[in-house]
Amino acid sequence: MKNYFKSRYCPSCGKPVDPTSPCCPYCFAPSPDPYVKRTYGNFLQVSIYKQIGFLALSLLGLSLIMLIVQAILLAINAPADLDGYNEYIASGEFGILYLSISYCLAGVAAGLLLWKDWEKLIRSFAKWKNVLVGIGFAAIIIVATVAYGMLVTNPVYEALGVDSGTTNANQGALNSAILASPVLSCFILSIVGPFCEELGYRVGLFGLSSRLGKVAGYIITIVVFALIHVSFSWDNATEMAVELVNLPSYLIGGVLLTLAYDKFGFPCSFSAHALYNLFSVLMNYASLRSGL
Repeated sequence: MKNYFKSRYCPSCGKPVDPTSPCCPYCFAPSPDPYVKRTYGNFLQVSIYKQIGFLALSLLGLSLIMLIVQAILLAINAPADLDGYNEYIASGEFGILYLSISYCLAGVAAGLLLWKDWEKLIRSFAKWKNVLVGIGFAAIIIVATVAYGMLVTNPVYEALGVDSGTTNANQGALNSAILASPVLSCFILSIVGPFCEELGYRVGLFGLSSRLGKVAGYIITIVVFALIHVSFSWDNATEMAVELVNLPSYLIGGVLLTLAYDKFGFPCSFSAHALYNLFSVLMNYASLRSGL
């Protein structure tokens, strides 16, 4: 099976070129392979090393940053007694500090990794129609996930005797932060978070795995993107059921965001991701406030 990992040489200038690049970055001669433009033409063109870097930052780097930030915050602010320690970890103050510092550091790291490719990223937003298409994708994701919740999640919760307000571990960890600072939460979860995740999972993972073929790229990206949003607890059947029933909603989001990036580029997938997250934060905040 043909793959696109090994550099090719431009037939016009003879310089090495990434095999997924639709044209030579030196002399701008088009790729002699018609499959390349058809398959990778809408991708943000970065080197394979940057794709690996973005993926590593999202899969491993962010987790490491969060562990370090958590350790520092607990060392500085956590009370010495166990009850006070547990109360602080569950507090909105800890949640918003932990979330905002971690994601901002990850965003800075992603920006540094982009380096000279910032210009490409900014210029891609000149195609403002792709941003409008992203709004449409956001609307589809919202409708699809709400419909899934009504048709599947709520009935399954009822059958299992689980409170309909129960959230999975990923969402539950965000609620205290949203309540503590809704404005900052909107910025972090609707701008910084989607920026990091789109670079990591669309530019990085999808760009990398699509070198094996577009079908492989879709399957790998969608599955990985869904799995990083769930946290399985094998010793608690109820928590496991909650995670499993929420997994398809992340798969839906993964399918649509990957499709948006593939067909319309980074501006489309980023705007769709950002708007969907903004909607989720606002709805969660309204729900949490009404429950106080």
